[in-house]
Amino acid sequence: MDLDPWSIWLLISLVLLAIEIMLMGAAGGLLLAWSLMAFAAMLAALGGAGLTMQLVTAGVVGLVAMPAMIWMFRRTTEGVAGATTVKARITRRHGKLGVVVRGDFFAAEHADGRELHEGEEVIVQDYKGLTALVRHAEP
Repeated sequence: MDLDPWSIWLLISLVLLAIEIMLMGAAGGLLLAWSLMAFAAMLAALGGAGLTMQLVTAGVVGLVAMPAMIWMFRRTTEGVAGATTVKARITRRHGKLGVVVRGDFFAAEHADGRELHEGEEVIVQDYKGLTALVRHAEP
């Protein structure tokens, strides 16, 4: 079974897109940009371009897609690592009180030094190393 070049590019594009979707953006848009590059190469192959032109087309699209993905993914995740307004609930893991932010557990301290209790709703204000500094959420 011989595959046409455009069908190979389409297969590559769809596989990369599927992996990006399964990772839910964890690749930071890199796989999405590669998928767009493969799709552009597929369009070039459909237009009758040779392999060299297909690769050049993919490269040019990559020069535009990579910075665009970096810009887009930085914009959508801004504020999660520094001072935030992420709401969380105090939970106990491994004998420590903390919060779960984006799937990761962080030990928590109240910004004012008050005592924290399991089940309280808090807002993550900042991070001090691997410790989340929190304040009580407004009711």
